[in-house]
Amino acid sequence: MTTSATPSSSQTAASAGATPSGALPSVAADPYPWPFDGDFRPANTALVVIDMQTDFCGVGGYVDKMGYDLSLTRAPIKPIKRVLAAMRAAGYHIIHTREGHRPDLTDCPSAKLTRGGTTFIGTEGTMGRILVRGEKGHDIIPELYPIDGEPIIDKPGKGAFYATDLERCPVDGAFTGADVERAIAGHVLAEARLTGTYSLNPSVR
Repeated sequence: MTTSATPSSSQTAASAGATPSGALPSVAADPYPWPFDGDFRPANTALVVIDMQTDFCGVGGYVDKMGYDLSLTRAPIKPIKRVLAAMRAAGYHIIHTREGHRPDLTDCPSAKLTRGGTTFIGTEGTMGRILVRGEKGHDIIPELYPIDGEPIIDKPGKGAFYATDLERCPVDGAFTGADVERAIAGHVLAEARLTGTYSLNPSVR
């Protein structure tokens, strides 16, 4: 799976104007138009919605419980929702990710377990155990919830390729992650998620 740098939400499919086939020309981006080596279309492009979970951007989740300003992590919701609707309508493939850990926390490194001040991964919160798979807080927020046919990739860290089957995941039956040449990403906590995913895929263009 080959990903690409992400244009801003105002420059994505929601505002670019897809052709009847769903194909889009390159869009204005800094430092150069994206993609730099061709167009993007449903046959080669997927939207990856990264970690838009209650624990990160929902009331009663991990970030909220730590006392941070939720308006910051909720700011991407409306732009992502617009892009998601446009790309679904144009027939693009959609993939969602969730960060979280097994109930026994064996996939959570000790440095991560001890980070958080007074709020720690695995402890009970308003939305269940924090960042634990299967709990309410771990799930994707209702505003951006996947529809039938959109896979969810569960991952134990920031990057979407480490310890996951993202590159092999089936999307809409015949389409798989390996068919993706370009990815448009909608995400929370961007500096960690995009850097983590990019660093694990040296074929990024």
